[in-house]
Amino acid sequence: MAGHMMRTTFIAAVLIAPVGLLAQKVIPPSAATKSGNKPARYPFTAAPDSYFTFMHIIEGSFVAKKNASITSLAYRRSTANSNAYIGRTIPWLNVIAGHARRLPLTMFRQQVGLNSTGLTTVMSGNYVLPAQKKVTGLAPFNIVFPFKSPFVYTRATGGLFFQLAAFNAVGVSNPFYDLDGHVDKFTGGSSTSGVKGQTSRNENYQFDVVNKYQLTPGGRLHVRAHSFSRTLTGFLGFGVSNKTYMGAPLPLDLKIIGAPGNALQHSWDAMVPFPIRPIPVLTLYQGEYWVTLPNTPTLYGLQAYAQFFVVDPTKNALGLVFSNLLTMNLQKAPPVSQSIMTINNSAYYYMVDRETMGGPVMRLGGTFN
Repeated sequence: MAGHMMRTTFIAAVLIAPVGLLAQKVIPPSAATKSGNKPARYPFTAAPDSYFTFMHIIEGSFVAKKNASITSLAYRRSTANSNAYIGRTIPWLNVIAGHARRLPLTMFRQQVGLNSTGLTTVMSGNYVLPAQKKVTGLAPFNIVFPFKSPFVYTRATGGLFFQLAAFNAVGVSNPFYDLDGHVDKFTGGSSTSGVKGQTSRNENYQFDVVNKYQLTPGGRLHVRAHSFSRTLTGFLGFGVSNKTYMGAPLPLDLKIIGAPGNALQHSWDAMVPFPIRPIPVLTLYQGEYWVTLPNTPTLYGLQAYAQFFVVDPTKNALGLVFSNLLTMNLQKAPPVSQSIMTINNSAYYYMVDRETMGGPVMRLGGTFN
């Protein structure tokens, strides 16, 4: 299936690559002259005596065409309010840079090794988060992390990866300011349509994508048919056309071969087993299939289709029941970034994960080619 998708012509994405040799680079580029579209509460909002890790991957086309020598990372406060804030000392802060193994939207929670490679500690030790004056207009990038030595970034190796880890980062009596942040719009999604064949038990089954936000290159395509009442033999088909199949127009009414109320609704370019099995603990049955999509930009904007059938000998002369049509639209263009925050509080024994399609607005210092 994945190989077939790579050969399709449904490509709608244009990778945005900055040009020229610059001393500073703001990501996303739109934030160079205006604030981001949403305040970022992370990474500096952990509770007292807590340890946090913050992972942030940036799509490489926003960093450099070929390579970069990065000497600093800087954030700025949000201007959602204009209040003044006092500074704060973080006793230990560790900043790591590396190359991202994965594209934004596909980063794993709490698994640094799966998300990155070539990790380098670029700053470590005591850090003073600066006080902030009352502000009007665009805030300065005055939360700066200077690197002890340049981090050499190579575009061909992957995106850019940062991890910030800190202990005892926040004080209760010192409310912290939000950072300027951005959140990308998700442009993928899924929907169902068309004729839905009814089984001999008239089961009200559903056919869907488990996590639409994984509909992106490098993401996990996971489809599911659920709410059946029994075990059934089934097969799942994938295709890239809902117009024609083997010269025949679609949808094709299957009444002509003994299955009234059923239709073939897309080109079956690939097919895999899709058995309907019992769900542990529950009294329902479901079928599911998942695969990791290729981590290639040519899949941005792809529209693909899925349909399944089950063997139901008593329903009709054909002995098959076909589902409705599942349409899947992959993210149209690369998101700028994805970030994950983990808070582990030793005093209260809790852990909180926060995952965002986006993250703090940043300014990188160095040279960019």
